[in-house]
Amino acid sequence: MLQLGFAHMKRHFSKKNTEEGLSVGREGKESHSLILMGYCSSPHGICGGFSFFPISKRDSILSNCMEVFLKKSNHADASYERYEIAKITKGNKWILFLDQVVDRNEAELLTPAEVYCERATFPKIDNTSEFYLADLIGLSIFSYESGELLGKCSGHYHNGAQDVLILELQNETLELPFIEYYFPEINLARSEMRIRRPEVISE
Repeated sequence: MLQLGFAHMKRHFSKKNTEEGLSVGREGKESHSLILMGYCSSPHGICGGFSFFPISKRDSILSNCMEVFLKKSNHADASYERYEIAKITKGNKWILFLDQVVDRNEAELLTPAEVYCERATFPKIDNTSEFYLADLIGLSIFSYESGELLGKCSGHYHNGAQDVLILELQNETLELPFIEYYFPEINLARSEMRIRRPEVISE
C-alpha cells in the first residue's frame, strides 16, 4: 500500500517553489533553493506568535531552532527575510513563534506571509524508495501509455484526505490525487514522471 506524507513519502513505484529569480533578504540566497512550507495568516496572541497553516500537517519537518524565510504574501516584489523558529506548536491549530518577533505589533507587520525553508536543510533520506514531495516540482510529465511529453509538475498540497499534485499540461492545469494508479513511474534521476490521465466520461 502506498504511504504518503509531506516530509517524505514511501512508495512502491517503478525505480525507473518554487519561484526563481528573486533574492533572499539579509544574505542573498536564491529563491530556487527554498521550499514553501506554509502560511502565516495572522498574529496569534500578544507575544509575537502567528497562526500557521502548513502545506501539509502530516510529517512536517518544521521544528524548534530551524531556519526559515518569510515573504510577504501580498507584495509581489517582497524579499525573503531570514528567521529562526523559536517555538512551533502543532495540532488542530498550529502556532509559530520566530526569533526577533516579540509582540503582536511586529507580527501584524509581517502578515500575511509565506514561510519557506532551504531544501538543503531537509533531513537526509537513506532509503532509496523514499523521497520528498518538494522534489517532484519541476519534473517533466509524460503519458504512461504513449510516452508523449505532457508538461511539468508545478506544485502539491494536501486536501485533508490525500496529497494532490498540480500538473501544468499543454492546454490545462490538472490536479490529481498522488496515488500509484495515476503516477505509476517516477524517475528523479531523469527528472520525469509518467502519469495515467483520468478517463473523460462524455454525456
